[in-house]
Amino acid sequence: MQIRWVADGAVSTLGLLPYFTEFLKTSGLFEAFVADCPLEYASSNAPHKRDVLGTILLSVLAGHNRYAHISSIRNDGVNPELLG
Repeated sequence: MQIRWVADGAVSTLGLLPYFTEFLKTSGLFEAFVADCPLEYASSNAPHKRDVLGTILLSVLAGHNRYAHISSIRNDGVNPELLG
């Protein structure tokens, strides 16, 4: 993983999280987590299992301890994209 400073690039308040998300992707741990999770939706409008689990994981790693805090992940343009 290469990180370089881009003065006008998007930033995240969680500066070290990109390194951890890269670890999760490189090791295959996140893919295994998604594959092993029994979560299943029947609605055609339901979000993808990967998106739900990724959002919860990022929220926990950000230190959120309430369901209402998960919505702050929506404003982070860097970390959700890195996790995929």
